[in-house]
Amino acid sequence: WWLNSVREGGHQGQIGGSVGEVGGLSTAAAAEEGAEAEKWKLLRQRLDSSDKLIRAAVVKDIVTLVSALLDPTVLPALLEPLTVALGDSDADSAMGSADLLMLLIQDHVTTLAESIPLQLHALLELDDKDLNEETANSRLSCIRILANEHFVAVMQELLDTGLPFKPAVKQSFQKLAKDRSILLKMMNHLTDIMNNSDPGDAEMPNPTVMAATAALGEIFKVSDPQLQGIVRKYFSQLVCTLWLRLGTANTIGAKDVAAQAARALRELCMLAQEEELILAMESKGLQQKLVGNLYDEGVAELAQLFFRIHADAAPPVFKFMQPFLTRNYDGQRVSATAVCSQLLTYCAEDTNLLSQIISCLLARATDKCELVRKQSLRGLGQLSSIWQQVDTNEWAMSVIHALVTSMDDPAEAPARESVSSLARFVDLLDDKLIAASLVNICFRLRPALDRDDPAIRGAAVDLFGRLCRFGKGAAGNNFQEQVHINLPSIVLHLNDAHVSAQEACDRCLAKMAVLFESEPLQKLLKKRKEDRMEFDDFIGQFSSMLCDQFNDRVNSYIAACLQYCKSPTEATKIAATIFLASLLASVLASSKKRVLNLSTACTTLCSLLTDHSAEVRSKAAKAMSLLHSI
Repeated sequence: WWLNSVREGGHQGQIGGSVGEVGGLSTAAAAEEGAEAEKWKLLRQRLDSSDKLIRAAVVKDIVTLVSALLDPTVLPALLEPLTVALGDSDADSAMGSADLLMLLIQDHVTTLAESIPLQLHALLELDDKDLNEETANSRLSCIRILANEHFVAVMQELLDTGLPFKPAVKQSFQKLAKDRSILLKMMNHLTDIMNNSDPGDAEMPNPTVMAATAALGEIFKVSDPQLQGIVRKYFSQLVCTLWLRLGTANTIGAKDVAAQAARALRELCMLAQEEELILAMESKGLQQKLVGNLYDEGVAELAQLFFRIHADAAPPVFKFMQPFLTRNYDGQRVSATAVCSQLLTYCAEDTNLLSQIISCLLARATDKCELVRKQSLRGLGQLSSIWQQVDTNEWAMSVIHALVTSMDDPAEAPARESVSSLARFVDLLDDKLIAASLVNICFRLRPALDRDDPAIRGAAVDLFGRLCRFGKGAAGNNFQEQVHINLPSIVLHLNDAHVSAQEACDRCLAKMAVLFESEPLQKLLKKRKEDRMEFDDFIGQFSSMLCDQFNDRVNSYIAACLQYCKSPTEATKIAATIFLASLLASVLASSKKRVLNLSTACTTLCSLLTDHSAEVRSKAAKAMSLLHSI
């Protein structure tokens, strides 16, 4: 109380008496040092001044003298009541305690290492309602002084307070962010925790990593020119850290933690004044896409926009992300691969960097995590956009091999990316380059034509249609054999339950007709499209043409239809039933007779009359009606 009275110019007699009492204690404690008592006499003389600056200096001198008398071993015992007194209802007492507390900590900060946890706990436990603006600032200043000397201990205590942070903890991080000597050290410390600590799992996420993410978000809320300059300078590294954190948070299924990282990313963009990125996050829904099962898509989309704005950041971003491509944590590998997959189109002129990225993506194409495989295959597909700008001899076959072998990936997402990426390449490859791989591509592609995912079916059919341009080249004979093997599947998917797959089959059959040089077949396909012919009407005419042009292939078509009659997919089974009967009827009506296994075919059709699906039973009956001549 009297320290604050001195500063504010209180009753001189009362102040003098108080100083005299402390001076007397000082003199008793240092009786052998006459100079000590003299200092107190000088302080009494300066009290008469009306100058506030002089009185403030008196306060500092008094505290310095008191501090010099203290035995460091009893300091924690003194700091505890002083800390509590910050919330004193008497304003003078609170401010006097604040002055003494702050200067004592400053003078003895090197000796407080062991009492950091207790001291910080006491400061942070103060009720904000009991503090005025000055004492609240004094509390934060005490924490800053402690952090300058015992940085790691203070950071650990702040992070260990747990989430959600109390206002005092948030303010502490923001106060420290304004101290130039602490700022970079603190950002390095927090990002190191986020990047190099075990993120935990769904049942027990790592609380320190969670707290570090939240702390970084609080720091980015500070409006400070110095902080803004640092953030702009290290913007790429900070963005990468948050991309990685989004990966680890989403992988363990902690949506609230992922949302926390997404908010921190937005705060970072706002502080760095990245208006285009902010607009995209808000208008394109990227903020929401960064959280949940599609987070890798959100990261990839945001990375694409980032490189479009900061193309020169490609080399440092890859250097930062490269080690994380092989980390043990799936989420880090997913985010790192998603970012690197978007890099390729921005480094066509840097062949060394391009080769490094391609090598990394090729290695990740066989990763145990399906999202990593998916993003790596997408990245390899991005090469199609710069294919004409770079020398592809070094890695072309490796890329094609990786895409081809991934088409039969058991997971839907990587398989879909593989087929889609390879489809983009086909139009760019020359006959000599693809000839050696053409049959292998067809062999690997075969199962994809019947995958459960309609997007994969459609993409696979489209790819096969594009391959038709190689049907007259060096591997033409072998490829045409594959065309006849796959033809029944593609015809049956004209009746696919998904329109996108139907349309892909239309396009593919049109290219097959050109390859066959069959004008009647081309006209029939054109008529089907223009007249919107029903499958049953079309298949009768189509079967008749097949029997006329490829009579020697009919038995293989029939064998394929017999297999498809066992399909678990109703639309496919129905189409196979009608196609089978149409082929049999066309052969029987043709002048080019073939030896047919009618017994197996009829037995199969009869069995379909007892199928659980009414639609299948109906089509089986209709199919049998086509065979009235038997």
